[in-house]
Amino acid sequence: IDVEQLLIDQQQALELGKQLSAAEEQQLKELYEITRYIRENNEMRMQAILDPQQEEIKRSRIFNGVLVIDGGPGTGKTTTLIQRIKFLIDDTIVEYGEQYRKFLPELKEKKGWIFFSPSPLLLGYLRNAMVSEGLAATDQSSKVWANFLNNELMKNYGFVGTDRPFKLYSGSEKQVLPNDPLIIRKALDAFQQFILKQIKDRLQRSAEVDILVEDGKVFRQRINNDILGLRQASDLVRLIVNADEVEKNYKSDFEKIAKEIRSLLQREADTVLVRLKRDREVYDRVGKHLKELFDKRQPALAEDDDEDSDAEEQRTNIFNEDIEIRNGVRNWVRALALNNASSAESIPEKQKDWIEIVKKYVSDLSLDDLGRKLHFLKYTSPLVQGSSALFFTKLTSLYKKFRKTLPDFLNNNNLPSASIVMKDVLKSDIAKLHYDERNYLLLFVNEMIRQLQKMNAQAFTSNVHPYVEAYKEQQRFVLGIDEASDFSLIELACMHSFSHPSYNCTTLSGDLMQRMTNSGLTDWKLFLELVGDGEIRYLSVSYRQSPTLLELAKRFYEVVTGNKAKYTSYSLQSPYEPKPVIKQISDFDEKMEWITQKLFKIYKTYGNRIPSIAIFVPDDEAVMKVTKSLRHVEDLADNGIDIRGVTRDGATIDKSQINVYNIEAIKGLEFEAVFFIDVDGISEADDQLLQKYIYVGISRAAYYLFVTYQNILPSGLNLLKEYEE
Repeated sequence: IDVEQLLIDQQQALELGKQLSAAEEQQLKELYEITRYIRENNEMRMQAILDPQQEEIKRSRIFNGVLVIDGGPGTGKTTTLIQRIKFLIDDTIVEYGEQYRKFLPELKEKKGWIFFSPSPLLLGYLRNAMVSEGLAATDQSSKVWANFLNNELMKNYGFVGTDRPFKLYSGSEKQVLPNDPLIIRKALDAFQQFILKQIKDRLQRSAEVDILVEDGKVFRQRINNDILGLRQASDLVRLIVNADEVEKNYKSDFEKIAKEIRSLLQREADTVLVRLKRDREVYDRVGKHLKELFDKRQPALAEDDDEDSDAEEQRTNIFNEDIEIRNGVRNWVRALALNNASSAESIPEKQKDWIEIVKKYVSDLSLDDLGRKLHFLKYTSPLVQGSSALFFTKLTSLYKKFRKTLPDFLNNNNLPSASIVMKDVLKSDIAKLHYDERNYLLLFVNEMIRQLQKMNAQAFTSNVHPYVEAYKEQQRFVLGIDEASDFSLIELACMHSFSHPSYNCTTLSGDLMQRMTNSGLTDWKLFLELVGDGEIRYLSVSYRQSPTLLELAKRFYEVVTGNKAKYTSYSLQSPYEPKPVIKQISDFDEKMEWITQKLFKIYKTYGNRIPSIAIFVPDDEAVMKVTKSLRHVEDLADNGIDIRGVTRDGATIDKSQINVYNIEAIKGLEFEAVFFIDVDGISEADDQLLQKYIYVGISRAAYYLFVTYQNILPSGLNLLKEYEE
């Protein structure tokens, strides 16, 4: 035995033991300090009390115009928005103004508030946040805007659906209407002027026609001055109010005359029907023709804008031959009688053969007298039927005509690409509405109704047209819109149009730098310019992220915008903050092994439990691939660490799992740790878009950030190089 060597080895072993024990002790101390740092900061992050800046913003603009809450990541924009909604609908709001007491009961009911989000995933996350902060979020009070618009509002207003005038266009998603308040206002005004001209032309034609019956002439003389007022209305709302006033004053007298004329028409038509039934072959041929029209959802007579609207029969989904033939014969007798009374009343070309059949049975009927009376009915009815018949029921047919002018309108406003998109929409199907058109048409209708409500509350309350009733059902006193920079200007304006016009109490929250859509808003002032009175307020203290991660996010913000970030961290920097890590890994299996190691490091830091962890990947295919691979890691499975994939359409977050996300689905979410996988696979062409994705991704992480790239780190991400492993 070499005793001397043994003593040397034992001495070295003693020194090595001391070193390893010291290293282990230091490692345990660092783990303890990191754990304590995270725990203490989490306690501060989770506090329910707003800071003074948030509290002031919460209580500003009380039912007095639009409020925009802007701020960097983790500054509490969404929390302040939720607390603001809760504050505005609380009983204590009367302390800020006795005038709020009158609608306090409605604030507590379903008309009180509604909250809009750009995605289902974010909405699920926010509903949980609202409930945790004492705001009862339900399917009725919180919505994904696009789904709400397409699946509910379009149907509630009667724009789309079975036997409705429009369908939804599912082609190009490119914008038709830009985020330009001047262009949108011009488009709204253009449609209003188009409608005004159509209605006034119709009123003028009706007013100038010679009435052929004496009783009709007397009645028309009574209403001439009121009709002149209708024709001189400067805008649609005044026309609506005036039309309803004329209806109120004269419709009852008119209906007494009209009822007799309609009864006479029906008697004469039924006489023809009795004679027609005797010729079974002709009767069956008429029935077959009307069945074909019914199946195509076409009226027996071409729709006439000047038709006596009350004479239009209600259509059902069940074909009854006898009823349809009776209605068809009545329409044909009307057309024939009108033509007899005035050569200006031409018979529609497609109906001439069928009206020739009717002629065989009318030789002994008083069609000349009937025609003169129907002539009076036709040209007087539009004047006394009120706004529903004059404007609301004609709106969709008028829009079908107007939308054909949109390509030229867009071209004339230097928007050739949008003009091409609109031409393609019109070519695909004249009845299909582009997504922007749905927002535009609904905004137009709502603006008219809001103006009516503000100008003449009684007229608004008494109007029972389906558009007005749908609007009454959806109007809210308080509106909240989160991640508002992801919405286009026309979307935001349409959402805002559901606020009460006396208060305009809409609150937006968002960070313009986190805009993740090509159509999203780039400047809050554009929205305020379009909708009117409002204010932008800024939050400047970030609570979510460690100072290190926040500083990295600020550097990206400044590179992309060219402006200095206005927000700072609430916490002081600590030597125990986890540092970001970036690594180049091409091999997929090696990458999964590296991620697994980092996951276990976090797992141990949190006392052998998994905090909220997200893994961001470029697309849905990568979501499935990464999820499948990590689920097959035995060490993760043995420790009960579950992995779940969340595709672009999203799903509800479960904080007990590690979730793998499509990068496009992460707006508004937050996690303790974030893995950003294959950042060089997100975008090959647009450095600024990539920097925005990274900014949004970094701002989701509270403490841990891990980034991988496959080959070459994109030049736009050079800020990450100092953290390379």
